[in-house]
Amino acid sequence: MSTASSQSERSSSEVRLPSTVAQVTEGGVPRPVEFLSWPLLDDGPRAWLLAGAIPAAALLVYLAMDSAALAALSAGAMAVALWRLLVPIRYEINFLGVTQHVLRRRRHVPWKALGAYEVRDAGILFLPRGGASPLGYMRALFVPWGGQREALLVIARRYLP
Repeated sequence: MSTASSQSERSSSEVRLPSTVAQVTEGGVPRPVEFLSWPLLDDGPRAWLLAGAIPAAALLVYLAMDSAALAALSAGAMAVALWRLLVPIRYEINFLGVTQHVLRRRRHVPWKALGAYEVRDAGILFLPRGGASPLGYMRALFVPWGGQREALLVIARRYLP
């Protein structure tokens, strides 16, 4: 009898999921995750410092070169480089892949196009199929945690190696 009860205890404990995993899955399938990320509002002082660097650099260029056109060009170049900081991005991560909505544009990356992921402090980096080559990092897709760390990790472990 003790072996039968220990077997039933073992099988019931094998089915149980940790509470964090159980909250982000439905019947073993990860729930879709959708959230809005706007670093200018979410990241606080660090993001404001970076955003403040744009007009500060433009002012320095204007004072050094005495050219409003060069100042505008430097501000534009910095705004292009920091565009992810300045606009809200909506992410959808589900069984189809990762979709990001920026302004009126939509970019969908299916799971079959992704080969691996790396966990970072601020989010998860999805690498294209082919691995972690220098060009792979250039084409990688970074998704901030957005308060969904556990859900994103469950999805990444389910759909990627």
